[in-house]
Amino acid sequence: MRLLLSVLFDPKCIKPRSVWFQELNTSSMVNVAWALAKTDYAGAGNRRTRTLLDNIAKSAMIQMDCFTPEQLSRLLWAFSTLHHYHAELYDAVAAETLRQV
Repeated sequence: MRLLLSVLFDPKCIKPRSVWFQELNTSSMVNVAWALAKTDYAGAGNRRTRTLLDNIAKSAMIQMDCFTPEQLSRLLWAFSTLHHYHAELYDAVAAETLRQV
């Protein structure tokens, strides 16, 4: 997990490498969030984890119409498991769910 975080974050600061988040596809976003939740990496209160989840949420909202229902449920499961509430993401998922019904 340290290797993953060293790739995602600039070692000199806490800011995520912005290019990495722009290149994420829906499967990658879900898989990273799921892995963090499954391992409870450094706890939900970890600043790096919160920053990573915020950036995943921002990327997810841009690509919302590309997610499958299963991916949306896994993404929200990960956020919920890590006790990370991102209001805009939850609203976007709700709107997308209604659109897909």
